[in-house]
Amino acid sequence: MQYPTTFTAIAMLVLALTGCESNGGAADGIIAGAPDTLTFEGEYRGNDGSGRWMRCTDGRYFDVRGPGADSLFAAYATQTGHVGDAVKVWLKGGWSVDSSVVVSKTMLLAPAMRCAPIPNDTASGSYFVELPGSEVNKRGVRIDLFANGRAAQYSTVGSGAEREETGTWGMDSDGRLELTWPQRPRTFTFMLRGDSLRQMAPLPAGAEVVLLRTGPPDAGHGVFGEVCRLIMAEAGVIAPEGGAQDLLPNTSLHAVLPTDTGLQALAATITERYAMPSDVRDRRWPTIETVQDLTELVRSLKR
Repeated sequence: MQYPTTFTAIAMLVLALTGCESNGGAADGIIAGAPDTLTFEGEYRGNDGSGRWMRCTDGRYFDVRGPGADSLFAAYATQTGHVGDAVKVWLKGGWSVDSSVVVSKTMLLAPAMRCAPIPNDTASGSYFVELPGSEVNKRGVRIDLFANGRAAQYSTVGSGAEREETGTWGMDSDGRLELTWPQRPRTFTFMLRGDSLRQMAPLPAGAEVVLLRTGPPDAGHGVFGEVCRLIMAEAGVIAPEGGAQDLLPNTSLHAVLPTDTGLQALAATITERYAMPSDVRDRRWPTIETVQDLTELVRSLKR
């Protein structure tokens, strides 16, 4: 999600000067009654003279109180077009014994900014829709959403070969699900309604696309899954906690294969398995940095 440059610069300056709040709640590591020297970055929603703060990293909500709570709500009500909407805030304060945020000062309130969407287990699954048409041009679309934030889309037209894309997804605090594909210049927005995804944008006026959940996502399906298995099979690999299924498109190959020997062995495996020409290897391999880069290389070799 892209934000205005000015707000981003201000936010980075604030965090650089003050640091960030610690992760967790009173039950999982926060020291109750900590001094009011922490910086809390998240979203704030006001309602009836009070409000709640949401932590960007995990979407958890906390009550807001303390000497700065009233001035925070007053600034929010003045600068926000509709009370109840979420705005990005940086607050100075501490934690109370009941895990409320005790606000001493509002450092920055930015109505044009929001927390980046984060994956939500309730939306994880495999979704499918068949768009009507003749035998030649009817289209099937399957979207797999993984709990770690990876997304995969598989589409077919008529009896043609399956086309695969790999990207990322997350949900914002209004329940909008955002899908991002690296090869496309735009973000696709959906609403989750029970076991269905309804595409909101971008769509022509009056059009509607609804995908129904058919089961759990399949981490082993498609070229991305194939590449992840090859990576995990190499000697010296540092596997994520969940193994191959926890690799993301932006995972660095150097993070899972930290030695030159491991990367050279992977290059040899790809060369042999997919008959990669030497000129392609010389030109492309030095540019391969992430799992997504390697997946796109393998896709091109399989065509």
